[in-house]
Amino acid sequence: MTPQDLFRTMLPAQVLDTLVEQGATFTPLEIDGKLAGAALLFGTELHFIAHPDWRGGALGKRRIIRRVLAPSLADSELGVLTTRVQNSRQTEQDFVTRIGFKKSWDDGAQTFYMLSDLPFSRTPK
Repeated sequence: MTPQDLFRTMLPAQVLDTLVEQGATFTPLEIDGKLAGAALLFGTELHFIAHPDWRGGALGKRRIIRRVLAPSLADSELGVLTTRVQNSRQTEQDFVTRIGFKKSWDDGAQTFYMLSDLPFSRTPK
């Protein structure tokens, strides 16, 4: 299974094909050499998906999330990353806030989030 295959379980094929044609990138998230999930980056918009065998917290590990966030944030043309979650999906909303995204606005159907600083940084004492 590839990162794109994981997203095919969530997105309609036409949407995913359009994202690929327009330059979306996919990053595998591996734990012990096995695909545990994936990240999809399109412009500043970032989304994560967990492999069905790894659902329930594996992607919440800080080192795994930092591995994607650090280069994505550094490469962002605007210096921010964004994401959005349907308002009916509380688990996903909890996840994005736990990894450092802040709510920016809500259109009634989705909540939009922004990340401008890398989370989980150690501050010098």
